[in-house]
Amino acid sequence: TSFKKVGYDVDYAVVVDHVKKIVYLIFEESSSDKDWKVNFRFLRKCYKRKLYKKQVSCMKCHRGFGQAYKEVNDIIMGEYIQACEENPAYKFIICGWSYGGGMSQIAAEDFNFRTRTDKSKPSTGLKPSVVTFGAPKIFSRKSAKYVREECCFKVVQVAQHNDPVTHVVPWDWSLNLKKSWRVGEKNNFFKWFKAEKYHCNYDDMSLYPEGTYILAVDL
Repeated sequence: TSFKKVGYDVDYAVVVDHVKKIVYLIFEESSSDKDWKVNFRFLRKCYKRKLYKKQVSCMKCHRGFGQAYKEVNDIIMGEYIQACEENPAYKFIICGWSYGGGMSQIAAEDFNFRTRTDKSKPSTGLKPSVVTFGAPKIFSRKSAKYVREECCFKVVQVAQHNDPVTHVVPWDWSLNLKKSWRVGEKNNFFKWFKAEKYHCNYDDMSLYPEGTYILAVDL
């Protein structure tokens, strides 16, 4: 697809599939030096303050992704929500690979929050499905649980066992939305020296059990 570039080099596309009846928000992978600067600013930061069931007073996430997305969230969500409103019977899927997978996780909460009729109740907003491939860990434990359970309809996160990107950042506070669906070769000692091999071939259908690679079917 063709991506639009906004803000601090955030690349996204809104795609409406009238055959499958799905409205996609797709984020592109790292494609510039600016993107890599965002990737390495991984220390957590409070992205959004709210009180939800007295559990999440502050949504904490990867500093780089949070700042890059917040700079352009009005533009991206304005276009995506408009497309969803024009196709109310369609499913909503937010997806991305690598850097795009990190952005997808933040955008999922933002989409739910913006579409709520009562800002304090996630159940009053639209809940997108989230699909990521080779996504980094970006959330604190409580924040990941909040986004996954309260803001999303379904989450599918695919990661190769030896993909180093999916193991960053390794500390307990930095988590994906859910435990990733692990595929491919297991426990290669040299994985850190073969990052391109394990991170850049998610389109290899041999990685997936037969009949399971078309993830959108169940979303």
